[in-house]
Amino acid sequence: MPYNVTIDDISPLITYKGQWADAFNSTVDIFTGRYLGLTFHTTQVNGDQAFFQFNGTAVYVFGAKRGNHGNYTVQIDDEIPRQYDGFAPTQPDGTDGIYQVPLYVRTDLANGLHRVTLTNNGQLNQPYFDIDFVTWTSNDEVYANKTYDDGQFNYAPPDAWGNTSVYVEDYYGRTEHLTNRGGASASIEFNGTGVYLYGGTLENHGAFTIELDDHPPVVLNGSTNGYHYQVPLYYADGLGPGSHKLTVTNTDNGKYLDIDYITVVQPPPISTSPALSGRNNVPMIAGIVCGIIAMLALSASAIWYLLLRKKKRPESIDLIGEEIKPYGEAPPARHGSSGAGILRNNKQILRHDHPWTNNVTRNGTSTYSESTSTYTDDVAPIQSHGSSSIASIPQVQTNVSTQLLNSKRRAPVIRTTGTRGERLDQELRATRMPVPGRAQDWGPLSDTSDNEATEMLPPDYHQVNVC
Repeated sequence: MPYNVTIDDISPLITYKGQWADAFNSTVDIFTGRYLGLTFHTTQVNGDQAFFQFNGTAVYVFGAKRGNHGNYTVQIDDEIPRQYDGFAPTQPDGTDGIYQVPLYVRTDLANGLHRVTLTNNGQLNQPYFDIDFVTWTSNDEVYANKTYDDGQFNYAPPDAWGNTSVYVEDYYGRTEHLTNRGGASASIEFNGTGVYLYGGTLENHGAFTIELDDHPPVVLNGSTNGYHYQVPLYYADGLGPGSHKLTVTNTDNGKYLDIDYITVVQPPPISTSPALSGRNNVPMIAGIVCGIIAMLALSASAIWYLLLRKKKRPESIDLIGEEIKPYGEAPPARHGSSGAGILRNNKQILRHDHPWTNNVTRNGTSTYSESTSTYTDDVAPIQSHGSSSIASIPQVQTNVSTQLLNSKRRAPVIRTTGTRGERLDQELRATRMPVPGRAQDWGPLSDTSDNEATEMLPPDYHQVNVC
């Protein structure tokens, strides 16, 4: 996330060329208190300049516009200088002009190193131009700031540096290191993408150089009108992640240089590279794939099991409903009496309308000629071997008894709500209900018709009574 950097006019990062005055806490100008930090740099000489450099995408220069201020020009990098008017009339409340207003704004810069030059172009009756402070926008990502106090520097030679002064109470952690020996240096290594160096400035401070990594030294000046503490002596950003080394050297013998602390800009944590991330995620991806495959296998097994159960489930047949389609092949051979029944819904129904001949003999066996059956595979007439008993279906109960034709060709006795008693065959025939649409069944054969091969038609299914 981009962030702003602000430096006051007294910072050594701004270089003044010409006859600039440091108007800190001036008693001559009654409006000094309207400037940031009670400081500003001013000039009335035409052609005087101030310049600074920064890394970023935007820059803002603040100052005052007053009744005695004239024109000024601003040039950024190698662009053509542009002229601006620094005049502002007296305000209704009697204030001379306006303060801490933008003198120059530029927000469309490419990210990188830029140089700004400000030049006074005042007129004869409006010769003044002043600078209050500067702000620029750095495009570096910032995660956090880390502070290194002056005790973490390496000082050379050690005996050239002191650690106390009358101003020590104003410094960070109430500690400082200072020297007035030319060539004395202090260095520190850090990890980060940007660095601020803070120290003090005063009239007895002089020139010094800053060397960052292998870049050429930058010459700065710590001399100011009056004493200032925790001043940004140097700032650099866009360094790139990794280890960097900062070296400060006093170049003005007899003049002081003091060091308070540095603040290092910490970038966001470096994310894992795609290749490394893919390698580390292989076990997790494999586990996910295996889990999906196992789930699909279980789902397929469950579906197969349900389909198999549905396929094996016997289908019920409605014997009174629509016609059942015949076999495509001849029915299986059957032996025994044709008087067996079919159990359905706890009812036993007699079936005699076989589509093939099944003549019963006296010894209980039968002969047949193969034909096409109207029964399905899973529901077929119950077979009976001989004439002694009736085959039963497991786990199905019924209260209707069925008897096979005996060797005398006597009719089976069907017990409903009572017993036959002593009723004669003629009486039973008289009470027989006609079956619509088919030949009438006149009952069982008499004992005198053993040699006849007459079949008995089935009764209407609705006539079967269930107890």
